Amino acid sequence: MFYIRLADNKYPITDSQVREAFPNKSFPKELGEPDGYAVIVFKPAPSFDATRQHVVETTPALINGEYAQQWRVVDLTAEAIEAQRIATVPATVTPRQIRQALTRVGLRTAVEAAVAAGDQDTKDWYEFATEFHRASPVVAELAAALNVSGESLDGLWALAASL
Repeated sequence: MFYIRLADNKYPITDSQVREAFPNKSFPKELGEPDGYAVIVFKPAPSFDATRQHVVETTPALINGEYAQQWRVVDLTAEAIEAQRIATVPATVTPRQIRQALTRVGLRTAVEAAVAAGDQDTKDWYEFATEFHRASPVVAELAAALNVSGESLDGLWALAASL
């Protein structure tokens, strides 16, 4: 249970904080509503689009004689949306996963041709890697050579992780 201190609208305040504010007072197990405090009535957060918004709890409001929990839906900034998108991209995938994903998006032949035209380190990397890292410089080089955007690479990694 949470409380609001009415003198200054301080919120949230817990049972133990209320008890600490009155060190010389004895309270029953169920605190109730001590002088100067009000119990907060729980209200569920509103629905929102998690890809573009988040919910922020605001100061409770007095509604019909009770202090009720309040929420505000806030739009994410473009930077936050991008960071959220990047955070959902898997960091690594297996060789099987990346090869199947490349096949599904029609890039496998082009990637394997670029690898074959590359130096021995690139060939060894593609043939013997036990996992492929999205942030690998080799991945970035191959993507640039094939005109594949960073967003498309993120989609490829997400697809690969799902296979």
